[in-house]
Amino acid sequence: MEFASSDPSVVRSIRQRYLLNTWLRATARHRPLPLLHDFQPDRVADELADMMGFDVVGQGDDDADDKNVSYERLLLPFGRGETVEQIVGSYKSISIDGGFKINNLMGLRPTALPVVMVRAVIDRDVAPTQANPGVSDEVVELD
Repeated sequence: MEFASSDPSVVRSIRQRYLLNTWLRATARHRPLPLLHDFQPDRVADELADMMGFDVVGQGDDDADDKNVSYERLLLPFGRGETVEQIVGSYKSISIDGGFKINNLMGLRPTALPVVMVRAVIDRDVAPTQANPGVSDEVVELD
């Protein structure tokens, strides 16, 4: 599976961008990976229904109205040193076409198979952090 290096603008969901920025601030304080308890986003209770946590053990046309719907998955690793011990994931369905129907969007029998548009690893050297104060935490989306 290949991943392209990218800046945080590849994440379109505002809530996921907020989670990513919170994680990036935690990584700036505890490189290369923060511990899970270093990740303390505000208002996370509203997001828990769309999130999953994983413990890492070991090493190492879906809309009925034909709207283009994207499914974003943001995975944030945590651990000691360079060893990943936990992953927090946020999962969002979004559409730049506006509201959409969620019925069977990613169900067992979808009417269309998902198409991967972007697989990216966020490049922390170009992401806004406390170590890089010249870059704002503001989210600005351009269409």
